[in-house]
Amino acid sequence: MKGNNKFYFIMFVLFIIIGQTMALSQINVPDNQSKKYMITLKDGSTMQGTIVSENQQEIVLSTENIGTIAIKKDQIKSKIYLDSSNFKNGKYWFPNPNYSRYFFSPGIQLNKGDGYYQNVDLSINTVSYGITNFFSIGGGVELYSTLLGQPIFILMPKLGFEITKSFWLGGGILYINSAGALGDFGGLGIAYGTATYGNTNNNITAGIGWGYFDTKWSDKPVITISGMTRISRRFGLVTENWFVPNYSIFTYGVRFIGEKISVDIGLVNSKDIAKGFKLGLPFFLDFVFKF
Repeated sequence: MKGNNKFYFIMFVLFIIIGQTMALSQINVPDNQSKKYMITLKDGSTMQGTIVSENQQEIVLSTENIGTIAIKKDQIKSKIYLDSSNFKNGKYWFPNPNYSRYFFSPGIQLNKGDGYYQNVDLSINTVSYGITNFFSIGGGVELYSTLLGQPIFILMPKLGFEITKSFWLGGGILYINSAGALGDFGGLGIAYGTATYGNTNNNITAGIGWGYFDTKWSDKPVITISGMTRISRRFGLVTENWFVPNYSIFTYGVRFIGEKISVDIGLVNSKDIAKGFKLGLPFFLDFVFKF
């Protein structure tokens, strides 16, 4: 195995090992935390506790800080069950706001009602939304072409199914075209399928797809291997690797995680880039806001 390829292989294996270690460590949580809920009110405030009772009008919640409280259901925006994956060493980890995508590639299917806005490199702007628990739709435009009056637009429909608690199968299309800028150009994109293992904090996805350019489909598939792992409450690692015919492209970076936002900073590498820049070149900066 050549030196550069060995370096990339070791780096990718380390991502996987870290992710699986974190996933397993989150399983061993005391049983007395397994029935907690987080309730978000319409005014934006949140509270956590166990449900004492519930009827059509209200929920009675037992909390650690303010005791037992009755909450009217018409004041509740959402109620989320906090299972073992939401706790680490007894401390609550808020849900990952960017659980469904790596840098570009998709992973776990978006839940019904979940949506996000993503800005990539201050140029590409997209919005994605879960119509149901198995179908989501996304789309957007590229900024600079839009300012020139001939926007490049993007469409991203996706199907995904949770086969078991930790395993998803999905598929979709990424389609890119320009509104009149390229004449009769038929667009470009990829039709793909994915298999994902893990949870919303730590997972790995294998994908296969066939590219489309103008009116022609590629003869050979593109393979992707992607992964993410949440190494702390506020930070994660992301890798996304593309294996196109006769060439391989590797990306890796850090994800800063907030309750509603995430920010990714990533590097890209290949056998050619590594000749001058061993660690790769900066290529990816994105901002995601979950709504």
